[in-house]
Amino acid sequence: MISSNGPMGNFDHPLARLDRVTLLSHALWSLAAEKLQLTDEQLIERMVELDEADGVRDQKVTVYPKQCSCGAMVSANPGWCMSCGERGDFSPFHSV
Repeated sequence: MISSNGPMGNFDHPLARLDRVTLLSHALWSLAAEKLQLTDEQLIERMVELDEADGVRDQKVTVYPKQCSCGAMVSANPGWCMSCGERGDFSPFHSV
């Protein structure tokens, strides 16, 4: 970790935040694999499936803007229409 401020470190630094997300992801996967009898191969298959959902296999998820009922375009972040205030239909993961 980048620093040791507090019991779990200082999360203000981007690399420290990335380290924390990596640790969290590893912990979640190890629990899910153990409890649900999942394999690393199944995880990789799902990662590829999610990666290709936007039409491009590039190891990232691209979320395209959607058109609001008022006609304006809405991006995933902030996830609501800046013209009329209507919430967009996005997954919670798209605003990360």
